Amino acid sequence: MENQQNIQAEQERIVYSQTVTCVVGNLMIGAGFLSVFWSTADHAILLSWYACMVLLSAARIILYKSFLDNRSKKGGGRSWGRKYAVSAFMLASLWSSAFLIFLPAKDPIYHVIVGMWMVGLSATAVSAYTAHFATMLAYFVPVTVPGTIQFFVMGGRLNTALGIAVCVYSIIVMRALLQINRSMVDAIKLNFDLEREIDVRKKVEEKLREISFRDGLTGLFNRRHFDEVLDRELRRAKRDAHPLSLILLDLDYFKAFNDTYGHLEGDSCLQRVSLAIEKAINRPGDIAVRYGGEELAVVLPDTDNDNACIVAEKIRKNVEALCIEHKGSKVAELGSVTISAGVATANHDFSSTPSEIISQADNALYRAKTNGRNRVEAC
Repeated sequence: MENQQNIQAEQERIVYSQTVTCVVGNLMIGAGFLSVFWSTADHAILLSWYACMVLLSAARIILYKSFLDNRSKKGGGRSWGRKYAVSAFMLASLWSSAFLIFLPAKDPIYHVIVGMWMVGLSATAVSAYTAHFATMLAYFVPVTVPGTIQFFVMGGRLNTALGIAVCVYSIIVMRALLQINRSMVDAIKLNFDLEREIDVRKKVEEKLREISFRDGLTGLFNRRHFDEVLDRELRRAKRDAHPLSLILLDLDYFKAFNDTYGHLEGDSCLQRVSLAIEKAINRPGDIAVRYGGEELAVVLPDTDNDNACIVAEKIRKNVEALCIEHKGSKVAELGSVTISAGVATANHDFSSTPSEIISQADNALYRAKTNGRNRVEAC
């Protein structure tokens, strides 16, 4: 249902997009019609007819503007299609009335001119209205049928020949128009199908890309993504003269934890600690990373050393609050899993490279371990 509505909306968009061209073209052709019949028809009738053409053209422009203003709104699609079909029918009827009014001219050459005009105007349905079948019929039939009937009613060899010629032409063109309409609808449908397929592929590719940057166990970003982000954020920090902080974290005595409780419990512990870290960082640009083994990292763009230490302390408290039993821990009388953290900041000296800031954070982490663990140290 939604696909059908989209196809219908696209058909309407195509025919409405022809409005300005059709209006200008009809006004120019109408002016030409005026000049051709000026010497044989009543001037008041001709001018009244052309005034109706101008008014109808203005109404079509207003309809087109209203369509543009409301096309983003859902619903009412059939209503817009019907409105345009009615406007096309009124235009075609206006041309048909001209043929009926001015056709009985004494000079037969004007009959030939009217026949040619009928053929030329009906041909515009091919380029202007083929995408929307109702509009195509609403324009094509009034332009050709009344005038053709008038040819036969008037009689005579020339008029009968013109009537037969227009009938044959109409049958051939209508068959072609039907085929073109089906092809256009199929093309529109195919285009929407391709767009949906492209959207699905983009989502799959984005998901695969996201997976390639994630650690399978903890769900945190992996080392590969860490290297890319740290390099990019350091260059941005240099450009914008903003600080960049890095926190390196290590689970205290984690080897002893694995030895005591087994690797499955160790994996579960890493997952819970990773979740606690993610809860401590709130900004979209901050990322948590599994740096390697039980070593984790947090990149904090636009964060000075003091605020980075606050975040690191929050992480430490979050992990401590998990109360994960750890009998092998030597951290003073806690008996639970704890974490040590080292903080480094590229602040005013923007000559820092990724390896330098990592080394500084690693040195701070080493001091945290040396000074008793379960603590935060900054370089």
